[in-house]
Amino acid sequence: MPVNLKTQLRQLILTEALKSVQDPGKYKVLVCDPHSMKCLFNVCTKEQRATETRQEAIYLITPTRNVIDAIINDLSGPKRMYTGAHIFSIAALPDNLFDRLKTGAAAYIKNLKELNIDFTPLKRMYSPSNIEDLDGSLEDMADQLISVFTTLGDSPVIRYFDPSGNRDSLAARAAVKIQAAIDKYRDLEPDWPPKSPYPPAQLLVLDRSVDVFSPLLHSFTYQAAVFDLLQVDLDKVEV
Repeated sequence: MPVNLKTQLRQLILTEALKSVQDPGKYKVLVCDPHSMKCLFNVCTKEQRATETRQEAIYLITPTRNVIDAIINDLSGPKRMYTGAHIFSIAALPDNLFDRLKTGAAAYIKNLKELNIDFTPLKRMYSPSNIEDLDGSLEDMADQLISVFTTLGDSPVIRYFDPSGNRDSLAARAAVKIQAAIDKYRDLEPDWPPKSPYPPAQLLVLDRSVDVFSPLLHSFTYQAAVFDLLQVDLDKVEV
């Protein structure tokens, strides 16, 4: 059955985060870091309002040390910015950052939840940004794919291209990382994936050795020209 990934992600953000803590007739301040803002505004309409203090804040965050320290700074001291915080992490919150947050701001935290939505559903292909740290790039990719799988409520069967049978191809290495990420998430969430009347999806992992001609070709479309010639941010262009 076809699934609109953007619609799924929008519903998850609205129901699991924003609407879950929104009291009727009361506004809350939404606070994002640059990365979580990209995830949010890729699927939701952007509307800016003046920030008002003495309200509760909804934090949609990327779980990094700098972001956690910024939250603690917002909620500490006699002139703290917000009266309370509802914190939603777009990825798994490491134990050391959880302990740091609990120590620095536990009194003002009303909700803390992991959403696993660390991805942006764009029509682009993945390419490791740092070939010198290929394993790290593949692990980051696998973690983001876990966010996709949990959003879809599916644990796929992984099939990959490995002509030698030694798991030394790039596709095989990627598949191993993805399977390890799935197994790790299953250990944390034994009831995942939820029961479904449909068979599990199949994830096919290939590398460029399957098709050496496509990288040399270029699409003759307006979309390709826009990405080549203009500065594109989340499929949007300001001219």
